[in-house]
Amino acid sequence: MDYSKVVYFSNKYVDFSQHYKDKLLKFLDISFKLPTYELHDFTIISGFLLNNEIIATISLLKYDDLKDVLNNNNNHKMIGYSSKGENGLFVYNVVVKDEFKRKRLAEVLLNLCIRDNEDIKYLHAQVKRTNEPSFNLFLKCGFQIENEMLDGDNSSVCVLSRDIN
Repeated sequence: MDYSKVVYFSNKYVDFSQHYKDKLLKFLDISFKLPTYELHDFTIISGFLLNNEIIATISLLKYDDLKDVLNNNNNHKMIGYSSKGENGLFVYNVVVKDEFKRKRLAEVLLNLCIRDNEDIKYLHAQVKRTNEPSFNLFLKCGFQIENEMLDGDNSSVCVLSRDIN
């Protein structure tokens, strides 16, 4: 793979053109097939483009934004999220296009998130135990299991976090 042709981007969702919002939603839909992706205007979307096509993305919410979203959904205690407090960044919707998997793009994106958000103290994510690629990615990138719970489908979900030094 010629990495010199890969373009990195990181913007708030609100700043995307409608063209790229549509591409992003299609990209997420192909990967997750969910009714919604919790993309808010303040969601930070980082990713890679190759020939103007999205090949990898990661969605991020700053702690205060995540707290507001959860409060609006009557989750006032942040149940199921890191208990480390302020100055965190919630990582979700990690997606790499099939033909680019196992080329370290998701790992690089996580490291770029740290670089681009110098004010954060930690990263955290929720990952189903059965999602081995994501689970292994986060463990490889220094995340540790902070908590484990069952979701509505009785699947084991881990709250993972990583301190930033």
